[in-house]
Amino acid sequence: MTFSLRFPAGLRARSLVLLLAAAATLVALVLPSAARADMDAAYHQCAVKADQTVWCWGLGFYGQLGPSVTMYGEEGFSFLVAVRKEPVEVTGVAGAAKVVQGPSSSCAVLHSGTVQCWGTGPLGDGSTVSKIPVTVAGLSDAVDVSIGPEHACAVRSGGQAACWGANGLGKLGDGSTTDSLVPVDVVGITNAVDVVAAGEHTCAALADGGARCWGRGSDQRLGNGDTADSPTPVVVSGVSDAVKVAATGGVSCAVLASHDVVCWGESFGSSPVSIGAAYGQVADLAMTDGMGCAVLVNGRIKCGASNNDYGAYGDGTVTTPADPWNGPEVLGIDDAVGVSVGALHACARHANGDVSCWGLGMYGSLGNGRFGAVLEFQPVPGISGVTAIADHRNGLCALTGDGTRCWGNNSSGEIAPSGTHTLWEPVAVADFDGATALAGADGVMCAVVGGAVACRGSLASPGAGAPISDATAISAQQQWGCALRSGGAVACWGTQNDGALGDGGSTSSADAVAVSGISSAEAITTMGGAACALLATGTVRCWGQGWAGQLGNGDTQSSSAPVAVNTVADATQLAGGSDHACALRSTGTVSCWGSNPYGQLGDGTTTSRSEPVDVGGIIDATAIFVYEGRSCARRAGGEVLCWGNRDESGILVPGMTADESTPLAIPAFAGADQLLMTNAGTCVIRGTNLTCVGENSDGFLGDGFMPAGHGPQPTPRKVIGFGGVPFDNGNDDGPPPVDTVPPPPAVDSPGESAEQPPVVLPPRPPVGRIAVPQLRFTGRALVLTDYRVQRSGRSCPRVATVRIAVGRGLVRRLKVRSKAGVCVVSATVKLPASASKLKRLR
Repeated sequence: MTFSLRFPAGLRARSLVLLLAAAATLVALVLPSAARADMDAAYHQCAVKADQTVWCWGLGFYGQLGPSVTMYGEEGFSFLVAVRKEPVEVTGVAGAAKVVQGPSSSCAVLHSGTVQCWGTGPLGDGSTVSKIPVTVAGLSDAVDVSIGPEHACAVRSGGQAACWGANGLGKLGDGSTTDSLVPVDVVGITNAVDVVAAGEHTCAALADGGARCWGRGSDQRLGNGDTADSPTPVVVSGVSDAVKVAATGGVSCAVLASHDVVCWGESFGSSPVSIGAAYGQVADLAMTDGMGCAVLVNGRIKCGASNNDYGAYGDGTVTTPADPWNGPEVLGIDDAVGVSVGALHACARHANGDVSCWGLGMYGSLGNGRFGAVLEFQPVPGISGVTAIADHRNGLCALTGDGTRCWGNNSSGEIAPSGTHTLWEPVAVADFDGATALAGADGVMCAVVGGAVACRGSLASPGAGAPISDATAISAQQQWGCALRSGGAVACWGTQNDGALGDGGSTSSADAVAVSGISSAEAITTMGGAACALLATGTVRCWGQGWAGQLGNGDTQSSSAPVAVNTVADATQLAGGSDHACALRSTGTVSCWGSNPYGQLGDGTTTSRSEPVDVGGIIDATAIFVYEGRSCARRAGGEVLCWGNRDESGILVPGMTADESTPLAIPAFAGADQLLMTNAGTCVIRGTNLTCVGENSDGFLGDGFMPAGHGPQPTPRKVIGFGGVPFDNGNDDGPPPVDTVPPPPAVDSPGESAEQPPVVLPPRPPVGRIAVPQLRFTGRALVLTDYRVQRSGRSCPRVATVRIAVGRGLVRRLKVRSKAGVCVVSATVKLPASASKLKRLR
């Protein structure tokens, strides 16, 4: 793996440091207009809401996101403020009918027929840079617009075409090669129905079914059998029923009235060649260099790409088909009415106004609130109508209106046949089909199916010697579990340690055995080595290990038969952690007992208790949630308080930065009907909507986003705020997900911000790159971070190469090796104090 830095020769020490510090937001982000022209695809997207306002997201360095985003050259500019992972409104645009984006600019066609553009590029009003929308001169009847890297074109209601911008090789079509910053009429085009502005040529579909192209002629991209440039439109031979056109690089294509697609130019030749067999019945087509997507007449989408390393196909994999232009359909989309293709990502517009995106989510271009580490709750795709959820350590299962769906870690075969280590998105599990209850533990997942208990992973289902056919609830640990039966009895099975099966004996049992003396239980919970049952009377009985007082009877001895928990006679809910348990009482108070090293009992101490103690300050609780060494309660108003073990990552329980022995409000959990905490993250059910937050190394988030970092997000993600009620992620006031590494410290450079995050390199990864490095600057040290490989089936790189260029002729390379010998996750390269020493770098 290699990436480059280039410095001017002759820099002195301080100058070098200042340059590096300034480069923290500019390295490999193209600034000169000539370099920008090399990018024919956007790193941002825009969409029109039902109220006809325009919203954009992604990369905003050049003003392409509108007035609310600070662009390069403005005071306060930084990577963080110039990149938006969620849509922002483009103020000053109203009454929009449609919006399109180019590499570094955006344009909206209004219902009035005028066109407004913003960003850096061909804006059409005589200017080339403005983040405030400007009105394209002379257009009052536009119905469509297309933006290329250096020029743009519009179709007018009468069928005329007009173009503006750079006119190299005659791509404006006015018969000249003179640039024009305002629209000029395209010669001879009076009946256009569609137009596309590519890098160096332009094409139009006509009302009579014909197609015409103009501009650069190499690769036979103009379709007239010639390679000569043409500043005026030429007839594309062999096309008589075109309804739409698409073009990029040296390739041009047309969608026909028959829903076939024909292409000509580079790799296709001078005559149009049908590629309809690769897509099917096509209604719309969009292309950029190396990627194309087609909307089919049935509302589905198929994409083709030179490779699928970044999930361009949207099929849930990063595997490139044998025929890269005949891949599978995009998952989960069957109501598309349009598609937009960016740089290694694409977005679909649904019939109901929703927008979904997939592919490489660099710079927030997917618009779903994510890039890098996830600090916000995200809906799990393909999950609707959720009623219950359970975890098996870094993996989850949910009961939904469409059956049981599971995802995440599968190293022990907990949720799918062994051999599939990780499920990156929810899948149906046949064993759990028709499940009515779930329970999980480390390496275990169990479900109640038709009254029977089915388990996967390290815990076997109860044996057939004493079958359970009337289970209503279950709770499980690695080697043993218990089931609540419909009549109120409790049965347990598995390994008998310290009386965990509760039958008064000491023998393990593959068959379920009855827990002694329990006949009116309403709920059960298991801890590390103990179990408890809530009885109809409001009392609680526990059995198993008692070393930390987790039986609640005032003793620290284990018991193979149930014993009464002292002082609790009005419990309404019960929940257990590793070695402690809590009960919600009818008064709204919460009482906990057992192990307390993290303050998980909530009484203001870290002293273990063999009898229940009241959690301080809670008198109106309506629900409780417990996980290992942490406890939480929901209050009557919806506020959720947590206490106990801190969240060292800062993302599992947002806002908990230290162990808390008294309750702490967690705004991100507010309104939770159910709260599931794990070591990998936390999931919240509100109504039937499931959202999760956490790290994703084992697919915990279930969203198809491979290991944490800037990598492929190969399944479509809904863009927040489009179509219907905007999604409330419950964490609007939380920290932005800048990345998995901390922001760099202040540097010795005027105007630099200590909060500025690492720069992502490169802005457009070349074909074959399997990881996206990041870097930041601290004094004279260049810090490389986040080399997590995103490509399936490849191990992390053990060596990364830094290529440093000084001046025009001197190149030095530094190899950075993994200290652990497995994966280069981060490294620091110390730069020399002067440019003369830099020249001697080896």
